[in-house]
Amino acid sequence: MTIRTLFYYSLLFIPTVSFSLSAKQLNLLMWEDTLSTRVINQWQKETGITLNITHFDSNDDRDILLSGNQNLPFDILVLDNISTNVFAELGKLSEITKIKNRKHHDKFWLEACGEFGQPYFWGSVGVVYRTDKVKNPPKTWAEFIRPPPELSGHIGLLNDTTDSFLPFLLSRGISPHTDNAVALKQTYQAMRRFNQHVLTYQYPLTFMNQESNAQELFLAMAYSGDQHLLNQQSGKDIWRFVALSQQPQLWLDCLTINKKSAKQALAKRFISYVSSPNISATNATEIKAATTNRSARKLLPGWYLNDALLSAETENILVRQMEQVLSAENISLRAKILSQLLIDHETQY
Repeated sequence: MTIRTLFYYSLLFIPTVSFSLSAKQLNLLMWEDTLSTRVINQWQKETGITLNITHFDSNDDRDILLSGNQNLPFDILVLDNISTNVFAELGKLSEITKIKNRKHHDKFWLEACGEFGQPYFWGSVGVVYRTDKVKNPPKTWAEFIRPPPELSGHIGLLNDTTDSFLPFLLSRGISPHTDNAVALKQTYQAMRRFNQHVLTYQYPLTFMNQESNAQELFLAMAYSGDQHLLNQQSGKDIWRFVALSQQPQLWLDCLTINKKSAKQALAKRFISYVSSPNISATNATEIKAATTNRSARKLLPGWYLNDALLSAETENILVRQMEQVLSAENISLRAKILSQLLIDHETQY
């Protein structure tokens, strides 16, 4: 099931699974391809507990779903660090500081996820590009938003109230978290001009999976690690990732537990399981994403440790590189801008 399907049924959701069957499964909401098949199979073999996974491809869509529904059927939720702390304050998450394997994670990431989240994977925001189509990939965000003619109509931009604005704000030396209405309205004009170059506002992995014109996507905003999944989808090693900044904006995913879940102990057991060094190392190796688990790094293969995107040290990270909380007014203005851009984009196509 995808989150779009769940949106349709969320208000009508009535559990139809018997208690005995339900007790033998955990329901997870997470990004696609962020839990390795090997780990899933090993957990299910060892415990007899099935993992029922629903995927999302937009932080905003996920947060709207969680905000508007009180009885969603998820036990474990993968949230970014900002949403983790916001939903914790709203009383929607369970406190998990006593989970056994929490100690293996870096202090920096533990503090970012807070008492209601367990650090999982982290990375940077940048672009992916096809090496067979893009001979001179952009080196800066300023270059990205001024593409050469041959890339026009082949570019993907994210639909996100923070990340979509990032190229246009950073290229002007403005914080991507700014709440300056004048700066955002000026940014809107730049985004309108860029709209003519945009093929899609879908998350690249979703677009490549679902759209008939997927082969027309050459360059797109994305998250570090997406290049590996795109290469798997295409069956060719043609996708590369670049951060476009010396101090790139970072993302952090946290494992959290729905406070309304009836399986609190089992959910904590699962989070502890995937946070054990050996399971965390297996997961990171297969997913090819940067783990927050310091103990797991001792078990990782050489190719992983030699990849700068995967093995960067926390000590080199600045707090301002992390996503920050936006005010309700800020989010509202950004959402209106994105909505108008999507309308304009649909019109031009």
